[in-house]
Amino acid sequence: MAIFKTTDEEREIPDGTKLEQIAEAMDIPFGCHNGVCGACAVTVTEGMEFLGPKNEAEEDFELVDGQRLMCQCTISGGTVAVDA
Repeated sequence: MAIFKTTDEEREIPDGTKLEQIAEAMDIPFGCHNGVCGACAVTVTEGMEFLGPKNEAEEDFELVDGQRLMCQCTISGGTVAVDA
C-alpha cells in the first residue's frame, strides 16, 4: 500500500493507483485530465522516486523541478506528499 498526502489530508491507497483518482477525491482541482491545462500541477515535497518518470505531456508543459501533473502520475508505492 502507498500513502498520498496533501497539507490537509493523508490517504492509504493501493500501489499502482493513478493519482488523478485519489487527488480528485481530495479536492485537488482538475481541468482537462489530459496534461494540457496544468490545473492539477502540484509541487511534490516527498516521494518523487515513487512516481513514474515525467511523460510526454508533462515534458511538453515544461514543469519546474519538483512539479508534476497529478492527472499524469501513478504511485508505485511508498509515501508521496504534495503541496496542493
